[in-house]
Amino acid sequence: MSQVSRASSAGRRDSSTAIDRRKERTLRDIYTCAARLAASEQLDGMSMKDFAAAVGVAVNTVKRNGFEHVSDVAESLVENPEVIDIALTPAAIDHLKVAGRQSAARSKRAAVHRAQQIASDIKGRVQHGHHNVGSAIGKLEREHARLARDHADEGAVLAEMSNVLAELHLDQATADSTGESFGKAYSWVDSGIREFQNDSRSRNFTLGVKLTQNGLRAIRGLIDQINRGLPAEPSESDIKEARLAVAPHFSKVALLMATEQRYCTKLNHPVGAANAEFHRRRAEALLVGGDAGEREEIGAVFEMGRVLRRTTTRIPDDVLRTFLPRLCATQVAYPDRMVAEEHKELDSIRRHLVDAIDGEKSKAMKRAIQTLFALAEVDLGRCEAASERPPDHLSDLVVVTTFGAIGRVLVADHLLRAAETAGTQNALYEESDFLSISGHDFRRAARYWYRKAPRNMNVSGASFKLSERARDSLHSSGLASESEPDRWAILDEDSDGLNMYFLKQLAVGAVTSKPPTKKQAENLLDELEPFLTVLRSISQGTTEPAFR
Repeated sequence: MSQVSRASSAGRRDSSTAIDRRKERTLRDIYTCAARLAASEQLDGMSMKDFAAAVGVAVNTVKRNGFEHVSDVAESLVENPEVIDIALTPAAIDHLKVAGRQSAARSKRAAVHRAQQIASDIKGRVQHGHHNVGSAIGKLEREHARLARDHADEGAVLAEMSNVLAELHLDQATADSTGESFGKAYSWVDSGIREFQNDSRSRNFTLGVKLTQNGLRAIRGLIDQINRGLPAEPSESDIKEARLAVAPHFSKVALLMATEQRYCTKLNHPVGAANAEFHRRRAEALLVGGDAGEREEIGAVFEMGRVLRRTTTRIPDDVLRTFLPRLCATQVAYPDRMVAEEHKELDSIRRHLVDAIDGEKSKAMKRAIQTLFALAEVDLGRCEAASERPPDHLSDLVVVTTFGAIGRVLVADHLLRAAETAGTQNALYEESDFLSISGHDFRRAARYWYRKAPRNMNVSGASFKLSERARDSLHSSGLASESEPDRWAILDEDSDGLNMYFLKQLAVGAVTSKPPTKKQAENLLDELEPFLTVLRSISQGTTEPAFR
């Protein structure tokens, strides 16, 4: 190395050493000033501007030394009292601790805000398709672990994050054939409920309800997986094994719904509380099984129906969409377990609740439920089969098939009656230029829905009764050997695509023709809405109608 280079290197070292000495001196001045102000009890509550002036430096100089707030200086001095040459008195230390608590509190608030912001951002980005669900889960799990480690007392915030994680796993469940996503979702719900309950300060019971609802979705997914594993013609041992497998899940549903009932009561939501209690009693009925379970299931329907009939506020559509088909299933599955007066009471409750469905958005749901009960009237022998007529809106039958076993069985029965009367004077559906469906087509369709009825249905309770009935009808009617029905005309028969010829004909016909009037458009939407409802249900992977 040349003499010039050595001199240059020595100069840089001297300059660096001088800077370090100045920084140490400034840091010592900051600490010494803080100690002096603490001794006179002036530090707590002092602004950064006033503190910097007392030190004799600029605010940015204090911040460059790692202190965003005065309380940060106090906290650091308590932890490192040896950095100054003077001894701190007990009174000064106490004052520094008081001032330093603000730093800890501020740090905690920042961590909590960061966690909430990350959870909200991830949820929004996933919903809009801007984030991979798997990586989002990993990121949020790490943030949850960090907050739980540093601020375990923030139960409500941790519960919010657990709820988002449960929702993300539920989003993944449709593409997960193993069922692991449902299990992980429930695990996060369980964690979230415990975190929420451990935070005595929180009164966000709406979050509690969200957690229990996501827990119910997860458990239903796990139960569906077990039921889906049953063969088309299950043996007694198959059913017994499935009942043992679902029993722990029904116990979890009962506990979840008891928790939700308490939260709804605290929120002053009597309908929500009654709905949770209905699902709790129903889960316990399915768990008990046998005669006692059937009596409990019927009792749960009566209790819920009476509460809803007394309700003076508007009943949410989702409550009626779930409860009314179950009321119908109870009457059809257990016709002889109730006396005439009890059937009359349920009829009265049903009419009252169907009348309570109102609003333009609820029109499709109301019509579908009316169609469901019209089919049940025939089944219960209150309407002669010979006088049965097709629904005013045939498309409503498509929606009825999404009401679980009860909808599928009643539609299959209806289609079988249509097949049996086809071509006769009492034909349920008269052939015309506009309607040309043979008895063979009706038989194939009836077979399809009888076979579909037991799919994913419970192995106890009304659903099981109806599933057994569907299997019996399939054989007693001689439909077991019938072939599969054709796909919808708009679908391609040999692939998962669409019939583009049909679609193009429809599109060209629309663009080269005069558009409908307002009234015609309304009527067309009324007829198409059932198809859209079913398409949404299928595309979302749900077993219930996806009304708009």
